[in-house]
Amino acid sequence: MNMKKIIIFLVVIVILVVAFGIFWFMRSQKPGDISGIPPGSIAESSEVQRLPAPAIVDFPGAPQGDFFAMGTPKGSVTIKNFYKTPLTPYEEFLILSDTNDYQITYNTLTHQFFIYASSSPFDISRQKGEAALLYILGTSKQDTCKLDVAEGFPQNSSLATKYLGLSFCSGGAFQTQ
Repeated sequence: MNMKKIIIFLVVIVILVVAFGIFWFMRSQKPGDISGIPPGSIAESSEVQRLPAPAIVDFPGAPQGDFFAMGTPKGSVTIKNFYKTPLTPYEEFLILSDTNDYQITYNTLTHQFFIYASSSPFDISRQKGEAALLYILGTSKQDTCKLDVAEGFPQNSSLATKYLGLSFCSGGAFQTQ
């Protein structure tokens, strides 16, 4: 009989410890941060413009798991399910990250990612945007090169007419001018 009381006491203690751990973990999470910037990365140094939390939007046909495979002409790429994070929709575009240095969007019709490097020096803002895209998608550089990704620059820059690929992919070279 005494052993039964000890077991019940230990089970109650374990349940309390687990409940406290879950409570502590939930309180340490920061809601509403949709910058897509990994802590300690090159992209973290940007001054982030926090997007307002969007209304809950149902994306028809959006994948349900934590990851999904995106088919490309160069092969399938498994990426993090960015539909599960707070997104700001604009027509057929989803804004995945928006900072003073860059904006990353996804076109739901063409399945193209776009990094708009918005601040000078553009090679630095481009690198920050690329680092954030890798983090958001959870992909390697090699796999990211299989995706349809374009980069653009402000109209008032000497690069305004250039739409480049990722700097780390073949054909994505960048020369500062």
